[in-house]
Amino acid sequence: MFDVRTEGGIAIITMTHGKANALDVEFCNALVSGFAALRGSDAKAVLLTGQGKMFSAGVDLKRLSDGGPDYIRNFLPALHRLYDAVFYFPKPVVAAINGHAIAGGAVLAPTAALWRATAAALALPNCWSACRFRRLLSRYCGTLCRPISSARPS
Repeated sequence: MFDVRTEGGIAIITMTHGKANALDVEFCNALVSGFAALRGSDAKAVLLTGQGKMFSAGVDLKRLSDGGPDYIRNFLPALHRLYDAVFYFPKPVVAAINGHAIAGGAVLAPTAALWRATAAALALPNCWSACRFRRLLSRYCGTLCRPISSARPS
């Protein structure tokens, strides 16, 4: 699901979950466990990235649809735990967005303290993602981010 290696005191987590690093219950729980294991490590920081041209395609919609209400009841808390595990990690986390980061993948990226995109596509297609993204930025920046539609040039 992911590989961990250390280079120069930096733990590098490379997500390798299928072709798109789609978020499902097992992948979210595995990443949470991976971050928990790194809390006590000698790593000074963590770099989170994907494989190939995909950071994360976001929520695995097929699993969500096929799993029904019971799966969703398990998935939503697992997704929340993943976002919290990255956001509240006691060491700096950098999201190296190596490719597409769509919906929940685009929300995962800014849970890191810093994020850097290289020719990546960030897509937040729905209101929930946009609201979660704004709340994360607000917590990180310490100010409430204004919606783009209300921003005025100076």
